[in-house]
Amino acid sequence: MELFCIFTKDKGVKMVVYRRIRELREDKDLTQTYMAHFLNVGQRTYSRYETGEHAIPLELLCKLADFHNVSVDYLLDRTDAKQPYPLKKKRP
Repeated sequence: MELFCIFTKDKGVKMVVYRRIRELREDKDLTQTYMAHFLNVGQRTYSRYETGEHAIPLELLCKLADFHNVSVDYLLDRTDAKQPYPLKKKRP
């Protein structure tokens, strides 16, 4: 599935639809309310993330990627590979 951007003359990017976020949630039979609670946001806010009415903050996008065990690039439709990248080793 794709990430859609609608461009307008005056305002630049108007809407982004995060289709994969919705699909991953539905594949696990999870509700928007469950995901909203997991992300510590309201259900309406989470719904607006899925429809593109609100941009997803980077911190929450990373949290969603970890939750679904996929890469952020997969959520943003930059790749079709679901597997997340290897984690960076922590330095002592």
